[in-house]
Amino acid sequence: MLSSYGTDLTAPQSSSPSRQSDWATWLCLGAFIVLTATLATQHEMWRDEVRAFSVATHARSWWQLLHDLHEEAHPFMWYAVLPRLTATRAATLQLAVPVLAAIGGVIVLSEAVSLRLVISAVVILGGVGLAISYRKPTRAAKAFSRPSINLR
Repeated sequence: MLSSYGTDLTAPQSSSPSRQSDWATWLCLGAFIVLTATLATQHEMWRDEVRAFSVATHARSWWQLLHDLHEEAHPFMWYAVLPRLTATRAATLQLAVPVLAAIGGVIVLSEAVSLRLVISAVVILGGVGLAISYRKPTRAAKAFSRPSINLR
């Protein structure tokens, strides 16, 4: 059987186009990763990021923070949390976003709650909880746990 282009459709196809396609896919993925990593390390704060950070860090009281929030798009809690949020804690909390999206899908779109969803949500939120509750040992705790050496 011949196709409209004159090629035999019953003949076995060679695997070289597939290998070329795989090679091109991996090359594009590698270029994307390198470009993303380069841009992420060279990121300068945008105007809206600088504005939110400066409003949150320069307020000396809750009332001043509320006063400085006129014509701001972010909610009040964002500014209340921002100065106390470390980069590690923010990155850890972002891991909970897929769970929140799944919960929204269950509530809003009436998606089915499966055992797989429940187990993955528990594992993710458990890991986030462990990471957030971890506290670095204080100097006193480090000194107390250090073994003493007697040189008698």
